[in-house]
Amino acid sequence: MPSFNLTITRTNDPVLPKTCSLSVSMDSTKKGWKYPELWEGYPKNVTADVKGQPLLAAAMIIPPLAPGESISRQMWLTKPAIWFESWRAELYWHYYKNLLNTDYSEAWALLTAGAELTFRVQSNCAKPSQQGPYVLPKSAYES
Repeated sequence: MPSFNLTITRTNDPVLPKTCSLSVSMDSTKKGWKYPELWEGYPKNVTADVKGQPLLAAAMIIPPLAPGESISRQMWLTKPAIWFESWRAELYWHYYKNLLNTDYSEAWALLTAGAELTFRVQSNCAKPSQQGPYVLPKSAYES
């Protein structure tokens, strides 16, 4: 699972809020992904660039810090997001779910080889930052 190693340092800025929060997230774009959709009751294969967040964002409240004081934290993205590229794809998987005996509602496609990942950090006490995109050399599910 993706993790973020963060160091937070309090500045002397007098306009900072008393309580600061922080969130981390990961966006993914998979180009040329093939997936099924249900069109007028019939399955149809579609090829498209798809994007979304394969894992839900994580958040924390930063404990009060004195000016110049720092803390380091590690945050993990662990909970898979429920995701469908389109409402027609969602219809397809709901219709065929019992026949396929599996759940394709998780955003596994966004973590396959070639996906472009961008990592973001946001806070009400700092400017947002991001890193990436990084291209996955192989599926995140391969050992």
